[in-house]
Formats: sequence, C-alpha cells, structure tokens
Amino acid sequence: MANPILAFPNRADAATITGGGWRAELPLANLQDRRLSHVARSSSASVNDTKFDVDLGAPRGIRIFALIGINITDVATYRLRGSRNAGFTDVVFDSGAAGTNVWPVVYSSDSLDWEDDNWWTGRYAAEEIAGYTWTLLHVLPVTTVARYWRLEVFDPTNAAGYVQAGRLFLAGQWQPDRGMAFGAQLALEDRTQIEQAEGGAEYFDVRPISRIFRFRLQALRRDDAHSRAFEIMRQAGTHRDVFLVIDPDDTTQRIRRSFLGRLRELSPLEYELPQHDSLGFEVKEVIG
Repeated sequence: MANPILAFPNRADAATITGGGWRAELPLANLQDRRLSHVARSSSASVNDTKFDVDLGAPRGIRIFALIGINITDVATYRLRGSRNAGFTDVVFDSGAAGTNVWPVVYSSDSLDWEDDNWWTGRYAAEEIAGYTWTLLHVLPVTTVARYWRLEVFDPTNAAGYVQAGRLFLAGQWQPDRGMAFGAQLALEDRTQIEQAEGGAEYFDVRPISRIFRFRLQALRRDDAHSRAFEIMRQAGTHRDVFLVIDPDDTTQRIRRSFLGRLRELSPLEYELPQHDSLGFEVKEVIG
C-alpha cells in the first residue's frame, strides 16, 4: 500500500484551455468553474470535438490529471500527453496511442457472479455509472514537468451525442513520508431529507451522496509537516479544492478511493516527538 496523495493547488484554474469543438453556451472555460453543474459540452461525440489542450503558462510538475463530473460511457478510452511545447513535438509523457480505458477494472472475478454482464471485464456496468460524480483520473507514475497537456477522449458511440465534464484538475502532489495510522475511515454521507406522514408513510427528498475520508499521519518529519502539510492547510483552507488519492498503487479500488474534495477542518500540528509531528485530515467530496 502506497502512502496517500493530496494534490494541491489546481493548476488548471489559471490555465488556458483550447481545442476540439465545444458548444458556445457550454465552453471549455466551464471546466475552471468550481460548480460541477456548469459543464463544458462538446459539439459532437467525434474525437475531433472531444479533445482539448491545456497551457499552464509555465512548466509545472504534474502528478494528477482529473476530469470530474463526466458523462463518458463504459466503453470509452482516452489518451493523455504532456509536452514542453505547444506543438507536442517535445512530448515528456504519453499514456499511449492505443488509448487507456476511462473506466478501469473495479471488480475481481470472484466478487461477481458468472451471470453478470461485466464478469469478463470487471468494470462497472452501464447502470452502475449513472447518477454519480465520476472522474476520468490519471495518476502519472512520477511527477512530470510540462507546460502543455492534451487530452483526447474516444467515445464516438456515446448515446448523448456529446461528451461533457464539470471540472478539470491538474496538480502536483504531496505524498507524505509516512503512511496513514491504523483506523482511517472512508465513509458515505447521505444528506437525503426524510419526512414521515401521520400515517407512517415516509417521503424522501433525495440528495447526492458524498464520500468522506478521515485519516491520521503520525511521526512526520518536521520539515515535511510544516513545509507541505501546514502549507496546504494554510493555502487551501476549508474552501479550496484538493484532490485525494488514498492509495495510488491500488488500481482496482482507485476510482472508489479517489475524489475531488475540500478539507473539512484544519487540524493542529501535534509536536509529539522532538523532530516529528502528527496531524489528522478529514476530506469531504465536492459533488455540486
């Protein structure tokens, strides 16, 4: 198990995003709007339209590339590239021309029944994708320095006739030098409101479910605790976006254990040892 990644700040917010074919009323600029409901939508499902370039304005170290709130189907693939120049002739990262599955394997064969449609693939069935804030997530093998990034989405049979997304997140990482203490918690928070009539019938005002992750880091090197953890808390506060990857090595559960979120509270650094500190984090998923 690898140590968790907390990615911040989001370099996409100050970037220039161009390319492809996107509807004038739902432009690529919406990917820089924190409201996931303000989507960017392509003009068609053709790959000529469902792609875009990101100019970060300067070379930046990137480990996390995430496109959040997608309608991309279970058969779609993508290609991600990073380059030192806008023409993509000096490529420093390429996920592969053959394309990477947007939806990775999330079930082992022994966790599904033989009769299940997705027994052979181990991926989510189409009906399981519906109604959730899903993410096209690429965790780069190492932090890669590049100014320009290009994403191409291959989903030509999308029944909607377009590809859309609500948020773009590109960032480096803080991966602490110590792993999580035992007792970390991944929870679901359901804000659905329930009213009960006098006769006993219950009525539900259904709200989206968000993920919450609580974890504690112990005996961090003091320099790591102050220059990284403390600075992320100071700059992000409880209002700015962060991206959490609980275990970057766990490819099967990664999509369930990674999400766009915010720090729910700013925990104090605890000076437990002469040169080592501890602190806790609670990250709440951003869903709206």
